[in-house]
Amino acid sequence: MVAPNDSPVDESSPSSPEFVDEGPQLTKEEKIKEIDRLMKDGRRAFLLQDFESATENFSVATEYSVSVYGEFAPETFDSHYEYGRSLMQMASFEIENAQAQFDGVNEFLAKKLEERKQKLGATDLNESAIGNPDDVPEEERQQVAEAVETALEENAAELEALAEQKAAETENPDAEEKTAEMETTEAEVSEEKAETGEQEKADEEMANEEEGEVARATCMKQESSQEWDLRRADVLHLLSQLSSLEEKFTDAIESLTEAVELRKKHLPSHDRVTASYLFEIGETWKQADNFLRASEYYALAEVALKDAVAELQKNDSKENEKDIAEIQGMLKEIADLIADCQESAKSHEQQKAAMAKTETPEKVKPPSDDENMEPAKEIAVVRKKRPAADAAEEPVKKAKVDSPTPAGDHPAEEAVTETA
Repeated sequence: MVAPNDSPVDESSPSSPEFVDEGPQLTKEEKIKEIDRLMKDGRRAFLLQDFESATENFSVATEYSVSVYGEFAPETFDSHYEYGRSLMQMASFEIENAQAQFDGVNEFLAKKLEERKQKLGATDLNESAIGNPDDVPEEERQQVAEAVETALEENAAELEALAEQKAAETENPDAEEKTAEMETTEAEVSEEKAETGEQEKADEEMANEEEGEVARATCMKQESSQEWDLRRADVLHLLSQLSSLEEKFTDAIESLTEAVELRKKHLPSHDRVTASYLFEIGETWKQADNFLRASEYYALAEVALKDAVAELQKNDSKENEKDIAEIQGMLKEIADLIADCQESAKSHEQQKAAMAKTETPEKVKPPSDDENMEPAKEIAVVRKKRPAADAAEEPVKKAKVDSPTPAGDHPAEEAVTETA
């Protein structure tokens, strides 16, 4: 993106997109006119899902608005918000449409296919004759034979060239080393491209988040009012979508919850945007595998939509009837989602219980007293049963290793115990 940049804002400010300073300088009045034009063009491109063009327009509009009105001025909110929204949509589109990454390959294949068609254009191929070889006229049969012969000659020439190349590589081992070096270089280049792509993606996500944060800060700096509270809710919704793309589900839920509270502060319970935010909270909980919480927020969205139906039924009109039918279709889908989440929650809990049971070690049966009892402990127990007088009369004897104590020196009860 190229645009004049005479913004007084510090270039290190993360909220201001970087531009190349070239082209004529615009006056303040010219920039104001350009902001209006760029915003219109950006919104038109956004509606057409040309998110790249929309992003470029909103980016330049953001630069001009900051240059004219200053950072965090109320007039800069729309450009910051739309710029962040288009960045988010572009990131989401790239994630959901992975095939877009292969556009270059597809263009190359289409070009080659067209070249092939042009080469074959001089040959009149009668497709109706394909099927029974006997039905092919002699003239066409001769053309086919010549084409086959030519193809075989070309194939033989290619095989001969490959054989010569292989022989040269065998004679010259340096050629194999060069080939290996070339393959290594190609792998390094591919890896570098992949890293560059990841870095560009990270930069886009950072720019998106920064624009959203600037828009939120702009709202926070204004006096509290319904207009700015609702704008802040819009920004929080944008930030929640970015968090969901990055799988930061806790941050997404916090942003959406705050957005719901801001809308409830000023709008009735049948507000459909609030209902959509509640539904998105349920979706985010579901992505985080918390099915019970998901079912709770689906139910809250269901209540809000039922209130919306009741409000629409107060005024009979064809337009309202169409809206009612649309909402009732949503209610059926939400009811199915609630039932599915409740069933998934039960299944999830059963799986957790089964895993916990599998991971719990089996309890080891304690050994019996007969298997683990030491003789010395048995002797001590028997001695406790002897009279105190007998214990006092008997002198303490030292155990001899080389001469075992005769059984007669001890009471019969003790000797039996030791033998056991």
